[in-house]
This record gives sequence, structure tokens and C-alpha cells, in this order.
Amino acid sequence: MLPMLLRLKIRDENTSFSLFIPLIIIYILLLPAYLICGIIYIFIAASGNTASQAGIYMKIVFRLPQILAAARGTEIIAHSDKSNVTLYIR
Repeated sequence: MLPMLLRLKIRDENTSFSLFIPLIIIYILLLPAYLICGIIYIFIAASGNTASQAGIYMKIVFRLPQILAAARGTEIIAHSDKSNVTLYIR
């Protein structure tokens, strides 16, 4: 299952800021690019000469949903002298 929420939390000495981004919006925005890549892959595969090389690079695009599903539950924390940044993928 794909993650559905990205939470960005920034804490500064004076303020605290939290941002929730629903990832479904990003998925919908990326869907046309994903479909275009699929159509381009079909044309490249039909040409025959560069199909094996293009297939290697297109695996990254086609495996992207699995990579996102594996990122579920990831927490990235960055500390500096002035602020702390935390990123959650849920």
C-alpha cells in the first residue's frame, strides 16, 4: 500500500511549523507523466534496436510505486544549531 501522508515539522528557536501534505494529490499530478513514460516505452520497444537499453532505465519508472510503498514509516530527522527538521512518511 502506498503512503498517503507526508508530515514536515520544523522547529526553530522562536517558532514551530508543521505541514501535512496528502500524497494522493502528488500521485494524481504524477499520473500523466507516468502514462507518458509508458507510451514512450511502448514506442521504444517497438523500434527494437534500443529496447534492451531503454528497458533498463524504464524499470526505475515502473518500480517507483514499490519504492514508495517501501518508504512507508520512514522518519528523517535533521538537526542544526538554529532549527530541527523532521519528515515523516505515513
